[in-house]
Amino acid sequence: MIRDLRKSTILYMALAALLTACSNSEQGEVDPLVQTTEDNLIRFSVSDGISSSQESATRSTVVNYYDDMKERNISVTALLPNNDVYFTTESLSFVDQGMNPETGEDLGYWQTVNKYYWPVSSLSFWGLMPYTDANRTGSGAGSFTYTVPHDNNDQSDLMYAYSKDVSAGSEVQLNFKHALATLSFSAEARQGISVTIDYIEVCNVVTQATFNFPIASTVEQSDAGSADNLCTWTAPGSATGKVAAGIESVPLTTTVSNITPEDGKLLMIPQTLTAWNTDAGEVTQQAGSYLIIHCRLMSAGLYFAGTDTTYGQLYVPFSGAFEAGQQYVINLVFGMGYNSLGEENKIKIDVSTTTIVDWSQETINYDNRTL
Repeated sequence: MIRDLRKSTILYMALAALLTACSNSEQGEVDPLVQTTEDNLIRFSVSDGISSSQESATRSTVVNYYDDMKERNISVTALLPNNDVYFTTESLSFVDQGMNPETGEDLGYWQTVNKYYWPVSSLSFWGLMPYTDANRTGSGAGSFTYTVPHDNNDQSDLMYAYSKDVSAGSEVQLNFKHALATLSFSAEARQGISVTIDYIEVCNVVTQATFNFPIASTVEQSDAGSADNLCTWTAPGSATGKVAAGIESVPLTTTVSNITPEDGKLLMIPQTLTAWNTDAGEVTQQAGSYLIIHCRLMSAGLYFAGTDTTYGQLYVPFSGAFEAGQQYVINLVFGMGYNSLGEENKIKIDVSTTTIVDWSQETINYDNRTL
């Protein structure tokens, strides 16, 4: 009898332990087979390929990277070798450990807010920034839908990182890249023409598409030209959207000047645009891309756009190939042009030059900083 009672007790205890383990697993607690020691903590190093100014372009403005790569602004998902999720959409926080007094090396590191520890196997990591982004919808197997709002003030820089097959126990390097292209404008006016611009819209563009993570790690800057470690975009449907850039509302001169303020640059999904054919009729009925320049424009005392109290619209055919991680400066020359029906005015606006600046010229490490 006593022996049977002991067997029943042992069986009950084993069953209770199993139920407890299942309950812990359901709550997302650490697998009991994983060593939860500080040495086994998953740690991160975060960096960004950015411009030589040592500042990060975020949304439409260039701001100090402390404001960008801040705590809880980076989302990380970890995958097991079989592509099962180890953890998902965890935010990172920085652990300040001071400096090594002998070498001067910064001892700080990033970790997930909810601590995770290395399993026996390697892991792959997807990183996204910003952590919370109203423009991002859903999260499938390495892809999601992204929408660029019309107004540049509502846009946010989308950045991504991918570290593939990181060995257990290694520090995880997250090297972020810019997923979007950014546009700004410069302009000049011919002699005798007076122009003041309010804002500029880029029309008949793709504003919603599917973002796909790269298939190779973004860790190595030397691989920057490799298509394998660059994101790709799948754009459904036709290009019918608009994006708008803020402009310095000052009169133009015959000298080329930057008319885009620091917070006026616009972001755009990478794509190739074909210009509106002015011979085909009214611009709103055409598939080609174009600019709407909201401005006041005078010549010889006559207004050709707007009045002394209002802004009018001028329409300009617009084309180009715009790639992720590139900044494009579009120069406008005001001379002769077209109205919305494709008819010639006495004003023309030429897109004379496009300057392309790489958004990823060097790597700045974000670990050595004060939070």
